Amino acid sequence: MHHLCPLDLSITIGLNDEPQIQKELSIYPNPSTGTFNIENLETNQTYQVYDVNGRLVKASIVNNQLDLSNEPNGVYLLRVQLENGEVVSKKLMKN
Repeated sequence: MHHLCPLDLSITIGLNDEPQIQKELSIYPNPSTGTFNIENLETNQTYQVYDVNGRLVKASIVNNQLDLSNEPNGVYLLRVQLENGEVVSKKLMKN
């Protein structure tokens, strides 16, 4: 004979458990001659820039601007890791 145990599956959700809404990462102008403005990039988010061959490009974002003016024209990939671990990729075109 099998005895079944009652299982309590109730979940309590507090007011502070609501998920954070991530703002859309916005980049303009794109294409650009080298300087890209980036909106909604948080200070604690990490980022990398890669060229079309997958090479990591040394690039920094200062005052919400990414400067690729010293890089050759072409396609680049900006990868941003969000606080929740999700990775967002944006294609950049420098001409």
